[in-house]
Amino acid sequence: MKRSFGVLNVVLVLLVCLCLAEPIWAATYPVYIDGELAEQAIERNGSIYMPMRTLFESCGATVNWDAKEHVITSVRKDGVKLTLDMRNNTAALTEQGQTTDLAMPQKGFIQNGVTYLPLRFVAENLSCRVKWNSDEKYVTVQNFITEFTDANGQVYVVNASNGKFYKGAGEAAVYIADCGLTSLAERKNTYDAFDPDKDGYSIPQWQVSVTPKGNYLLTCDYILMGGTTHSVKFAAYVSPGSGRLICNASSDRLFIQTEDTISLTDWDGQLVLIDEVAGQIKKYDLVTMLADKSIENELSSVDPIAVDGNYVFCSTNHRYNLLLLNLADGSLTDMKDALLTDEIIEKVSTATGHTAGDWWWQNFGSDEYFVNSGPYFRFEKIADGMLYVSLQEEGRRVDIPLTYKYR
Repeated sequence: MKRSFGVLNVVLVLLVCLCLAEPIWAATYPVYIDGELAEQAIERNGSIYMPMRTLFESCGATVNWDAKEHVITSVRKDGVKLTLDMRNNTAALTEQGQTTDLAMPQKGFIQNGVTYLPLRFVAENLSCRVKWNSDEKYVTVQNFITEFTDANGQVYVVNASNGKFYKGAGEAAVYIADCGLTSLAERKNTYDAFDPDKDGYSIPQWQVSVTPKGNYLLTCDYILMGGTTHSVKFAAYVSPGSGRLICNASSDRLFIQTEDTISLTDWDGQLVLIDEVAGQIKKYDLVTMLADKSIENELSSVDPIAVDGNYVFCSTNHRYNLLLLNLADGSLTDMKDALLTDEIIEKVSTATGHTAGDWWWQNFGSDEYFVNSGPYFRFEKIADGMLYVSLQEEGRRVDIPLTYKYR
């Protein structure tokens, strides 16, 4: 009898130990970081955890583990430092000498010699966005900190989540200026930009150039997701001396010219001309300037194509018409009237079978992508006061080079 009770006690002790022991198995989920499959994450008490080193390094940050103090130190590419105290379950974020204490919602743990940390808390403090796909049971993480190295080997870093621009990376990163990326953040709400759950999403690919006067011109392409998917360009002109943004612009047809003048255009038809030699920055509202010119029934956008001093070649409402605007006196020339002589019209009519004044000619410059929608000008270049274009149409029955002396 005593032996039976002894066996029973042993069984009960084993059951209790099994209940209290760390589980040797747990639900695992794939994690995609910047579109690449990273190490599997595990679930514990309703939260997702990832191995410490994989999590930090996949998010583009360094990691150092102090085994004696149980403290983790990580440095992002933009130089911001994240410190995690595993014993006290506390964290801190240090940026430009200012430290902010953070409360860790979940505690990290060690299992089979591997340190696991709460994925969302760590990734978001590494300036990443975390999304859980409840249908497919996977996690996507997107890093908003991107790095660019120029031809001279100089490294630059841009944090798209807050718009901050740095020279150098990691502990060597030096803050230059806020390049005004709020326009991207605002458009996320409308277009769901940077959405890694959607096909074709892209991380902004930055390029940085130093202007002759030592300022910085930042440019990037990114994808807007919404009713339609299209590439959008962003540019910012920042001054390292003042540590501030001079101007920025975002458009799907952003125009930048860096020979004599830097030209930026925005969604709403704003044109910014930066003349570094003269030290002047001028801004023009092209939509307002053209509003009373009777160009369109409803003028919604003006897209500059080329700028030469006060002369701006542009199109309207994303069409393929071509206009010449003189910023000095506000005069406007429709290049259709200036270039389409009777001889040219007769030549095109013979080639296409469309007589002057019919619907095809009335659709001049309407849209290149619709077959037989009408003829249009394809811009080639401007040089020494001369405009070079070709008159074309979708069927390629017409390809006539034309020139125009505008100054």
